[in-house]
Amino acid sequence: MAGLNGFYGSQDEGGGWAMHVGPNVSWRAATNIDVSLSPGLFRQHDDWQYLSTEEALGGTHYVFGELDQTIASLTMRGNITFTPTLTLQLYAEPFIASGDYVGFKQVADPRAGHLDQQFDEFGTDRLIVSAGDVSVDLDRNGTADIGLGNPDFSFLSFRSNLVLRWEYAAGSSLFVVWQHGRSHSDSNGQFRLGPSLGDLFSTAEARNTFLVKVNYWLSL
Repeated sequence: MAGLNGFYGSQDEGGGWAMHVGPNVSWRAATNIDVSLSPGLFRQHDDWQYLSTEEALGGTHYVFGELDQTIASLTMRGNITFTPTLTLQLYAEPFIASGDYVGFKQVADPRAGHLDQQFDEFGTDRLIVSAGDVSVDLDRNGTADIGLGNPDFSFLSFRSNLVLRWEYAAGSSLFVVWQHGRSHSDSNGQFRLGPSLGDLFSTAEARNTFLVKVNYWLSL
């Protein structure tokens, strides 16, 4: 069985937009085995993503950025029924998100009737970019007045649960759980699916948790 979900939307003013595509597939490999996959891709261009409030040249400056963002994820579920009293369940989700700022601006007149009049966009004559760090020379005198650092980002994560359930007596159960997770973040805002998955499973620190839970039913 397969299905497809998705949407697309755009902002009333400016060039902002967002879209999502999410197919889903379910497969019964055998009478006692079923698997489902739900990949998803989200893309967004936000024309006015808030960054910071800065004090410079005797005034307050509200700085926004134009953000290109991409999110990819995959939800995987599996169930195996060995016997009516013994089952195994799997859940796993890799997740990759990246954000690349492609423009910067400040609020000029928030009450202006048109969006292009509300913001003052920083051009190359005021933007200073060095090794990924962004700063703004407001008065164009060659000295940075606002420092934004590197606002770009990438975030990678993987979460999984493996649960073995055994009903060893009527109403009494034993659960054995293995939880595995890892995450990694940096300031590389470029979306790179293959290399990011490689980084996630080769450089991100893994965290493993094992749990055992026993229930015993007492008949009174």
